Amino acid sequence: MSSPLLFEEINSQAEFESLSQTLDYPFTQRFAYGEWHRRSGRMVRHFVVRDGSKIISIFQIIKYSLPFGKSLLYIPHGPVIADSVPSEFPLQFAQKLQEVANEESAIFARFDPFPPNSSITIPTAIPRPLNHSSFQQPQTEWTLDIQKSDHDLLAAMHEKTRYNIRLAERRGVEAQIIESNPSNYFDIF
Repeated sequence: MSSPLLFEEINSQAEFESLSQTLDYPFTQRFAYGEWHRRSGRMVRHFVVRDGSKIISIFQIIKYSLPFGKSLLYIPHGPVIADSVPSEFPLQFAQKLQEVANEESAIFARFDPFPPNSSITIPTAIPRPLNHSSFQQPQTEWTLDIQKSDHDLLAAMHEKTRYNIRLAERRGVEAQIIESNPSNYFDIF
């Protein structure tokens, strides 16, 4: 049997962001997204999972308060999983999630493994979601190659999407690219 995986809690934005660069991960697992939840009054915890020196997973847990001092935990579009992980990862992840749930008086924990079509097998002790619903974040995320021309981007979109974009433009909706200090824009968001 191989050695246990190391689940390390990370409290530094710089450290979490630098570690997460080793994996392809969604917006909802970025530190800034967690900070938005923290500013909304929720507790957020960040973790990295190592197999020796190799990073095999990252995730952040968002705690939602419930009545009677209870809570639910959510890992949106996570944990983010490397292409290959040891077979013991799902069980050790479930144990760590149970440990955090006990610490946070959580009666429920939900997660959406990323990549969603991961080849790892989740044990039957961890029920798979039967549906895909969103809870404070988009159901799916996608990346857009913005090096293409506006014409090419629009041409590749569904007809109704093009219509809605043009309608938004006519109604004065403006988009702004934030290249640094996204936390300065949380209040506007």
